[in-house]
Amino acid sequence: MRIFKSYGKFIKTKYKNFDIFKPCNLNIDSDANININGYFNFNLPCILDKKNYLAGELIICKDATLEVNGCFSVYAGSSIAINEGAILILGNGYMNLNSKIRCRDKIVIGDGTIISENVHIRDSDTHTILNSNHIPTQPVYIGKNVWIGVGVTILKGVTIGDGAIIGAGSVVTKDIPAGCLAAGNPAKVIRKNVEWK
Repeated sequence: MRIFKSYGKFIKTKYKNFDIFKPCNLNIDSDANININGYFNFNLPCILDKKNYLAGELIICKDATLEVNGCFSVYAGSSIAINEGAILILGNGYMNLNSKIRCRDKIVIGDGTIISENVHIRDSDTHTILNSNHIPTQPVYIGKNVWIGVGVTILKGVTIGDGAIIGAGSVVTKDIPAGCLAAGNPAKVIRKNVEWK
């Protein structure tokens, strides 16, 4: 893994329409599949003060796939890791400061979805509970125009429907229908037929 310490400049990659800003911990395997059908900005600058800048982290392992269908921006201090053979698909949208995506199987994020600060999205528990029917990894599907509030955690096997709102600090462990506001730990639907802009 290479570590870049300077700030405000691009890291050059061989990929078209893919900008990475320093400082960034970057590890892209030569056998990774990267398809940018639009634009992908990673670690966009956000100055907290005059001396400290947030470093991003982007890890794309062997045979992993990153597919961007539209323009997707990831702001400073965020981290994306796509494990070997896993697939991450992004539409138009953005991921705000200090958020994380951990993809071991498949994560799909639809057009118009916004991900607030300190959000954690993962499709795996990473470990297995022995002597049980525990399934450690299942895909995550986040629909179009979903608003994910500050500090939300979205766990494996979850589908969030189009237009849903996930309230700040929620832990999503089960599916959330389209057009619903969900909040809490675990997140539960507290209002139906919501809209946001």
